[in-house]
Amino acid sequence: MDDEWEKYFGHIKEDDIKNEKPSKWKKPALILIGFFMVLLFVVAFAANGTIQNFFTNEIVSTKIQDNQAELNTVSLSFNGTTYDELLQIYLDNQETEVKVCLLGRVEDDTYIVTELYKPDQIKFFSSVHYTPCNLKTVVSLHTHPINECLPSNTDITSIKAYRIINPKVLGIVMCNTDRLVFY
Repeated sequence: MDDEWEKYFGHIKEDDIKNEKPSKWKKPALILIGFFMVLLFVVAFAANGTIQNFFTNEIVSTKIQDNQAELNTVSLSFNGTTYDELLQIYLDNQETEVKVCLLGRVEDDTYIVTELYKPDQIKFFSSVHYTPCNLKTVVSLHTHPINECLPSNTDITSIKAYRIINPKVLGIVMCNTDRLVFY
């Protein structure tokens, strides 16, 4: 064993080990590796949706300000107390989704909401089944739990089917008191 030791480490002198200076890169490298490990930990354990939802929601949703919301070339405008009525429906039904039909008119790419109503609906734990909105509906809106803004495949399929009979209808998910997603 001593022969092997000498073979591989014999050229190293004890004074060389005592006088060895630590690398100036060792501490920054350890800090960088530690930061990377913490980042991986946060992503892995927060991937349950919280962080992802926050960033996704900020990107895909639009904010309601002064009873108006805009996304690209489409605008939504609430007349009178319609936004306050919608907000109250949202606040009263945060445990489950709720469907709301917004009536009004479309002028160019602006949807002007003058009244709203809730169609007949049956609420389940995580979804709502409802009577379709009438043909005067300009916006077919339903709520999602707070900050769950992305429309589901069912949402998209439903609005595509409804557009067969009402081509100008706009689909919207309301996912917070002041956040909407147009689809």
